[in-house]
Amino acid sequence: YDVTSYTTIDPDQNFDTDTSFYYYWRVQAMDNAGDGTFSASGRSASVRAFKINSTITITMLNDTVIFGNLTSGSSATTLGNNTSPILNPGPFIIQNDGNVHVNVSVNASDALWLQQGLSTEYFQFMSNWSETESGSFWRNLSATVWTNVPPVTTYTIALALLNYSNTNDTGEVEIHVKVPPDEPGGYKSSTVNFISSLGSNTL
Repeated sequence: YDVTSYTTIDPDQNFDTDTSFYYYWRVQAMDNAGDGTFSASGRSASVRAFKINSTITITMLNDTVIFGNLTSGSSATTLGNNTSPILNPGPFIIQNDGNVHVNVSVNASDALWLQQGLSTEYFQFMSNWSETESGSFWRNLSATVWTNVPPVTTYTIALALLNYSNTNDTGEVEIHVKVPPDEPGGYKSSTVNFISSLGSNTL
């Protein structure tokens, strides 16, 4: 039996619009005497098919940002252009380990400061390509300028349509903090949440 043609399936055609997809195939026997009829079609016991499920999985390659000591009124970012001689941490790094494009959204469970809540200029984020994997997400649909971190009751998309190909599947979320002028001293922290969902280019 000779296979005279084949088709390579492109998962992107379907996975980003559905949670799973069925592929069916039919066969036709051919010889010198003529061509036979195609095998059965439709969803029946005699039809050969396989199903590929969409998988939404992200991994935090860097899940902690620590700025160190900051003085009143000073600011710091994970980009390194800081106004105090402090520790320069890297950004949050997110990797898409699924098999579909994903949107990664951001919110926070608690405020970073006592004198300023969330959704203010005192605690912000923005998305960025990594140096080795540029083009891993759609910048025009992502938060590529400093954006106020929202509370847990809502969210903002940081990385839109983050790719799943192993060579280009990571994105960065930069953080900017600014100390309120009336903020008392002490240890400050906030839990930043990253929510992944099926990517869509109809945002």
